[in-house]
Amino acid sequence: MENLNHLQEDLNATASREEAQSTEEEAQEESPKKVRLKKCPRCGKKQGLENFAKHDTSSDGYQSYCKQCKSNMHKRKRKKNITFRIKHHFATRIKDQLGNACPQHLSRDLEEYLGYRISKLRSHLGEELQLREGITVREAFERGYHIDHVRPLSSFHCAEVDSEAGLELFRECWAITNLVLISAEENLAKGAKYSGSEETSREAVRI
Repeated sequence: MENLNHLQEDLNATASREEAQSTEEEAQEESPKKVRLKKCPRCGKKQGLENFAKHDTSSDGYQSYCKQCKSNMHKRKRKKNITFRIKHHFATRIKDQLGNACPQHLSRDLEEYLGYRISKLRSHLGEELQLREGITVREAFERGYHIDHVRPLSSFHCAEVDSEAGLELFRECWAITNLVLISAEENLAKGAKYSGSEETSREAVRI
């Protein structure tokens, strides 16, 4: 009889524990998940982490500024800094060119892939433009000029930059000597045809 009483007590205790656990799980399901917020020092707003780009080296894994503020800052910088403007648009165009084969840190390592500094390209474009039309690079961009490929980008069939051959073809495509600033009208008139002559082949990157 005593053994039966102990068995009943054990069964009751087990049932109580299971009931308590079930109640706790239901409470967790019903209660809303806590949203992690982060304050952007630029706009001063507290926002969910989905509004911040990830950053591997930061303490919380996210960039300090929210995506909107970061975008606005880049727009202002592109307008003010011609070199940054060219770099931004080159990175965007190259990502479209390479697609899934585009390196993860292309924007950061862009000049390494190109094989030259963007400031050197700007100087080259400026000197050529000054001799040809007597205007500066900034003036050209304000007039809607394009950075044009003498031999069209599409004619290179560059698919990747991981191999030695792929990187060599990529650098030939984006070589300083294959780029020139021209007006939008001139670019549209020439199109993207290529017959091996610099005078008859143009394909532009609009800045």
